[in-house]
Amino acid sequence: MEKQELANTLFIDLSARTGPVKHGACGFLYGLGKAEIPNVNTLAPLKPQVAAQKPEGGLQHPNGDALNVSETYKAAGGREIEIYIQDIYPNWPYDSLGINDYLGKVEQVVYQVIASSNRNLFSYVPFNEPDQIWYNKTDKKQFFFDDWQMVYRRIKSIDVLARLVGPNLANYDSAFYRDFMAFASQNDCLPDVVSWHELNDDFFGGWYQRFDDFRRIESDLGLPNREICINEYGRIKGDLGVPGQLIQWITRFENSKVDACLAYWTDAGSLNNLVTRDHYNQATGAWWLYRWYGGLTGDTVKVTPPDANAEGLQGLATLDSTKKQARILLGGGNGDIRVVVTGFETTPYFSKKVHAVVWVAEHTGLNPSIDPALILEGDFEITAGQLSLTLENTVSTAAYQIILSPLKTVAPAHPLTYLAEYADLSGDTT
Repeated sequence: MEKQELANTLFIDLSARTGPVKHGACGFLYGLGKAEIPNVNTLAPLKPQVAAQKPEGGLQHPNGDALNVSETYKAAGGREIEIYIQDIYPNWPYDSLGINDYLGKVEQVVYQVIASSNRNLFSYVPFNEPDQIWYNKTDKKQFFFDDWQMVYRRIKSIDVLARLVGPNLANYDSAFYRDFMAFASQNDCLPDVVSWHELNDDFFGGWYQRFDDFRRIESDLGLPNREICINEYGRIKGDLGVPGQLIQWITRFENSKVDACLAYWTDAGSLNNLVTRDHYNQATGAWWLYRWYGGLTGDTVKVTPPDANAEGLQGLATLDSTKKQARILLGGGNGDIRVVVTGFETTPYFSKKVHAVVWVAEHTGLNPSIDPALILEGDFEITAGQLSLTLENTVSTAAYQIILSPLKTVAPAHPLTYLAEYADLSGDTT
């Protein structure tokens, strides 16, 4: 295969399963505005996993109080709401009034949580970007470690079942995380979820190295693997709301089986540009990508992009043997893209042919999207154990979904329909 052709080819191996689909990348920082904004029907199809919100009555934002949004989020199937405790302060960077003042604020937040009927939904983020706010990674590192231990113990003294998330640096720093995890292990204050932010250009080339580095730190310290949450992801420009960019973030987080929350760069309560600015229950083009992501079932399978450590064409695929269906999400490339699927020896239900349907979710910015467009449908031969599809004239800002099903007689899909065969029902829609 020619070098140029390989640069526009995505390989999927259905025989190489990589674990149950996690949907971890479907998280939001300040994405929820208030009860029913966005509503359950808008949220539920996305399979939301983690939301990060301000404390009840917090002064950092005019809306998005964690307890206020919790009932809607829970009804939509949301798993966890992280509370950024420092958001109780009005100013950014956070007001620095001393650790004793802050401990009083921490107690206030924790008592609110334990009085809530949804207390099991919440976790606590004691410090947000401490490498840039209140502390640093050089002469104030030990001050941070000591204050982390103090706040940790204060929270646990009130809420013994509390889940703590941290240290929540703005950027991953290997030496800092090694020292922090060693200190926390020795002083019985390990976070339940380890967190940091991915907001820069180096994400595409550096994510897998950073993830592997942290797992190596845990191993070296004799610690079991902890949950990881990248509770802010996406650059300030060029990623939010752009399906072809966001699939590149989703792919890496899903491959690593971590949780992640879209960053807050525009409007609070807009699901970080997945819904429109003026109508918080109206989808943008990016919402459809996350709706497709939420529709993935079964196990993820191995996908080989042109370059796993570069910005550009990436993809994610799942195989559900119960449904007898494979789904592929891709984007970030331009021009004709070839998708090569192998591993059919493990999927006898596909036989010698498969029925394939391909949809596109276009970039609409903050404007509402129409339904995804059907761009290809047909029956395709499996030749020498391989299926090859070509998506013509793709654009890098769009995302694409391919659904492979066993060959059978189906009515042609009208461009404005979404066949129930290829969908799943979520929420309380009728």
